[in-house]
Amino acid sequence: MADGVFYVRDSELPDGRWAVTAYSSTSFAEGEIVDAAAAAEAIANPATRVVWRTFESERGIIRIERGASEVPGAPNVWFVNVDEPKARPKATNLVGFATDHFEPGTVVNRYQFASLGLPNDEQVGAIRWYTELAIVHQVFVAEEWRRRRAGSAILYAADAFHQSMGWPGTLKSDGRHTDLGQQFLAAQSYPARFPTRTAVMPPMDPA
Repeated sequence: MADGVFYVRDSELPDGRWAVTAYSSTSFAEGEIVDAAAAAEAIANPATRVVWRTFESERGIIRIERGASEVPGAPNVWFVNVDEPKARPKATNLVGFATDHFEPGTVVNRYQFASLGLPNDEQVGAIRWYTELAIVHQVFVAEEWRRRRAGSAILYAADAFHQSMGWPGTLKSDGRHTDLGQQFLAAQSYPARFPTRTAVMPPMDPA
């Protein structure tokens, strides 16, 4: 049985957000939110790994810290959250940057980002997903950052942000992938989240 991911809400933060820890384990159902007391035995098991944790951030919305053994070699990235509340379905985005403006893993809002004067074309990559469906719509990684595990770091951050905002479901794919996306998903650690491809999508990069 392959490891899945379960979540423990460590503490409640302002505005309905949560400090959350994601654990890799076979002890609970994939994507299950588990009470800390019920998860204690599984957490104490040496085979259980921390996938990521989120914390309150003095400078941002939250801060995300990946587990020590997760996505080794990935760049240190901070993120801008660009929400789309009027989209149908409702959507949100994380856009990643590898500069030293914020501590790695910090998620800031678009207004904080605008004050930096940082060009969008310096981004490492971005992810867009539907918040009420927990379905990833698009993942983009700038060409210079590909094959450096940046996409995996962005996907982990989106999962962490989704859970910390208290949104429903577990972030997943709907089976519609580009060829590059199919290669990307095949390399991920938790395959249960990514169903067999059902449709081939055109590449995001311009021809």
